[in-house]
Amino acid sequence: MSAMNKYNYKFFFTNWNSSFYMSIIVIICLVPIILSIFFAPISPDSAYYLTIAERISEGLTPYTDIKVGYTPLVLYLSVLLKKIFLLSNNYEFFLTSQLILQLICAYLVYKITDFFIARKDLSFLAGALFVLAAHWNDGNYYLLEIPTLFFGLLAIYITLKQANNNYIYLLIGFLLALAFLSKQYGLGFLILVIYLIQFGDKKGVKIINLGIGFALPILFCFWYWGLDFYNVIFIEYGKTRTVFESIETIASRTLYLAVRMPILIAAFYYVPSIFKKADINTKKGLGLAIYAILGFLLQFYFAKYAHYYLLILPFVSILTFIILAKNTTKITSLVVSLTFVLSIYATYHDQVYKVYIKQNSLRSDQYKLANEILKNTCPNKTLYISDIGLISQYYLTNMLPPNLNSIGYTFGMSLNNETHLTQIKSASYILKYANENNNYGLNTKSAKLLLNTKEKITINNVNLYH
Repeated sequence: MSAMNKYNYKFFFTNWNSSFYMSIIVIICLVPIILSIFFAPISPDSAYYLTIAERISEGLTPYTDIKVGYTPLVLYLSVLLKKIFLLSNNYEFFLTSQLILQLICAYLVYKITDFFIARKDLSFLAGALFVLAAHWNDGNYYLLEIPTLFFGLLAIYITLKQANNNYIYLLIGFLLALAFLSKQYGLGFLILVIYLIQFGDKKGVKIINLGIGFALPILFCFWYWGLDFYNVIFIEYGKTRTVFESIETIASRTLYLAVRMPILIAAFYYVPSIFKKADINTKKGLGLAIYAILGFLLQFYFAKYAHYYLLILPFVSILTFIILAKNTTKITSLVVSLTFVLSIYATYHDQVYKVYIKQNSLRSDQYKLANEILKNTCPNKTLYISDIGLISQYYLTNMLPPNLNSIGYTFGMSLNNETHLTQIKSASYILKYANENNNYGLNTKSAKLLLNTKEKITINNVNLYH
C-alpha cells in the first residue's frame, strides 16, 4: 500500500478494528433490532406464515388441507419451535428467533468477506452493513428470506473453506436444498455454489455429489406431496403483470437500491480496474458478489416487495468491502462511508424514528383490534380479511378463512376478483378498512354491492361485516 493510499484509508476509517469503534457499531446495529422486538408491527407475510404453522401444528397438511403458495421448510421449523417451547400465539418469540438468525447470517457475511480480503476489521463492517441494510428492507419482520439466507450463506462458506473435500458437497447440496425449501428463490444459491466449484479440480465429482445432496430432500417432498409440491414450485406470483411491467420493476428497484447504496454505482468504475490486477481469490469473490446481486435482482420480475432485497444485501456488503480492501483511495473510502451512513440513516429514520418512536402503538393496536374482533364474533365461524393491512388478524384471532384447502389465507396479488368474491360470499365475517382503498383492484363495484347486503359494525376505522 502506498503512503498516499494508507493516509486516505485512515482518513475515513481510523482504528475501526479497535474495541471502542467496534462497540459503537455493535450498538448502532443492535438498538433497532431490540426495538423491533417490542414495536415492529406484524406484517401480512409474517401473519400468513405463522397462521399456517398454527394449522400444521393442529394436524393439517400443507397443499392438501391448506392452500399454501410456498415451499414448506420454514413453516415446519416454526411448528417445531412452537412445540419445543410450548407456545401459543407468540409473535415476539418468533421475531426474536429470526433476528438472532439474522445476526448469524451477518457472522457468515463476515467470514465470507474475510475469506476474500483477509481483513477482519473490514469484514466486521461488512457484517454490520448487512444488518443495517436488512433492517430498512423488512428485516424487522418474520420472513422466509432469513432462513433461506442462513442455509445459502452457510453452504457458500463451507464451499469456500472445504473446496477440496469432494464428499462435503453432499452436505453442501443438502443445505442448498434447505435454502430452496425455505423459499423458492433460494435456488439461486445452487447456481452460486456451482460457480465456485469451477475454480477447483474434480468439478464433475463435486457437482455429482452436490446434485445428490440437493436432490434427496427435494425428492422426498415430491414423494410426500406429489403434484401439489410441483405446483407450488412453479406458482406464478406475477401472473397478472405484463413482461414490460416486470422489467420496469426490475429497473426501478435496481435504481432504488443503487441510490440508497451508492457503492453499486461506483462498482461500475472500480470492479473492472480491480479485476485486471486481482489474484484468483479476489476474482472469485467479485464474481460471486456480482452474479448473486444480478441474479437475485430477478426476483423483482414477479413483484416489487422490499424484502426481496434481503437475498441481495449480503453480497452488496461483501462487494463493498472487497472494493475498499483492493482500492484504498480517498474517493473509495468516501463512497463506502456514504453507503454505510445512508443505511444507518434509513434504518434510524424509516424504522426507529418513524415506526418505533412516532408510531410505537402499531403492534399494540393490532392486538387491541384482535380482542375487539373476538368479542364481536362467534367461535368456529369463518373470517375473510379483505385488506392486506389487516392480514395480521388471521394470526392474532386464530380464526379460519373459508375454503381453507382451495383459497385459504391467500391475499393481495395472489387473489383475483373471482376468488375475492368467493371468499366474501363464503365467509361468516369479512374484515375490511372503513376507509376506501383498492388494493390490487379487488374492491370492485360487485364486491362493494355484496358487502352492502351485510350488516356491519365499525371498530377503530375497521368494518366487520356479518
